[in-house]
Amino acid sequence: MANATNNQQGGNTWVGVIAGVLVGVLVVVVGFLTIVPRGTLATPSPSPSVTEPAPTTSSPAPSMTETSTPSETPTPTPTETPSDTASPSPTDSASASPSASPTGPVAGVVTSLPSGSYIAVIKSLYKQSYTGEQAVAYAAERAKGGYTPVAIDADQIPGLKKGFYAIGVPNLKNYAEVKQACAGLGLPNGDSCFPRTVGG
Repeated sequence: MANATNNQQGGNTWVGVIAGVLVGVLVVVVGFLTIVPRGTLATPSPSPSVTEPAPTTSSPAPSMTETSTPSETPTPTPTETPSDTASPSPTDSASASPSASPTGPVAGVVTSLPSGSYIAVIKSLYKQSYTGEQAVAYAAERAKGGYTPVAIDADQIPGLKKGFYAIGVPNLKNYAEVKQACAGLGLPNGDSCFPRTVGG
């Protein structure tokens, strides 16, 4: 009877131990589940930076080409404007020249001389600055030593510079007579009194 009682008590002890262990494991599992939050595991779900397919940076490139084209258009416009302003200037100078140089004959101005003759030229008066009458008066004032210079229309006499009135002594036969005329007028032979040949 004593052995049976001891066996029964030993079996109850093991059952109690096993039950206690099971209860402890359940408490630990339940405590672990309550401590660990389930919502934190769902946070990595949002995919990182999916909005990268925005390589629309190539759009400013065509804008640069559009700005370069209008910059080229204003350049030809200023080049045309100075050409218009330059055109009236020659017209003014051309209009002044016929008014200063009369085409009609002026009394005292020589327009014809024998070819091959010499002229002792003492001065050249620009036609745009002097009239024929002024050239005649200038020549008359230079008379000296028996020589009287005259005003010669250089446009009508070959061998003289065009656009001037030549003031000098015409109808000389050679260079020696030119030197005599220059000496009679009191001018040294050279820049102030020089020979010109008609038709040469």
